[in-house]
Amino acid sequence: MTKMEYKDCSILRNIGIPEDRIHKTAVICGNLGRFKVFARYGTKYKEYKKFSSYGAAELEVEGQMILIVCHGVSASSMGPILRELIEMGVKNIIRGGTCGTYKPKIHKAGDIFICYASIRDDTTSISEINVRYPAVADYDVIDALMDSSKELEIQTFVGIDYTSDLFYRRTCKYDHRDLFSDYGLVDTEDLELATLFVVSSLYGAKAGAILTVDGCPREWWSGNYHAGKEVVNEGVDKMARVALKAAAEINKKF
Repeated sequence: MTKMEYKDCSILRNIGIPEDRIHKTAVICGNLGRFKVFARYGTKYKEYKKFSSYGAAELEVEGQMILIVCHGVSASSMGPILRELIEMGVKNIIRGGTCGTYKPKIHKAGDIFICYASIRDDTTSISEINVRYPAVADYDVIDALMDSSKELEIQTFVGIDYTSDLFYRRTCKYDHRDLFSDYGLVDTEDLELATLFVVSSLYGAKAGAILTVDGCPREWWSGNYHAGKEVVNEGVDKMARVALKAAAEINKKF
């Protein structure tokens, strides 16, 4: 692997993380507003500069220093920051975010999923390597997330994700994603996981994800989209607690 070179003492210079503040483990998200949620469950919280949709902070959880990084929305937005984090020494990455459900009769807004694999229907991961390469999470991270949810007595579900570059459904013809929903083959949909799993695997980092359901993409038009509502905010709060506890446990071991 070719190492990227950085001059001066500041890396990820757009968001200003000093080189000596790169910790082994990072919790990443796509929404800068999540920082205040994570901050509630740690100490020594400190934010670095925010730039565009990106941002970074650090906090201490159970004696472990953890990075919090906002990667923006979509895999193409996340790709550069993810690669830079790994290049500069981050070894463990947990995405804590939101998703849609493909099984609205079973799962509702506020439910929390630990995702161990994702269908690669994004362009960023395919730019890295052929689609035949699987997008799977690291077992140690998934194990830590599951153990943390049990210890905190927070109910979570385990499932497969579908990563797409398209936020909205197609309206002019049948959307190929609906096949996976029709036959119950996939549990959630997001915009980033396939790239997270593939890039982390290729460049030597452990990765996993925990996502809060905010609705069903196939039913948005009938009102099944609840981002920002209390039921989702409560789910995000629980998700953040599990993600941070798992990050601390992973940081102790790897």
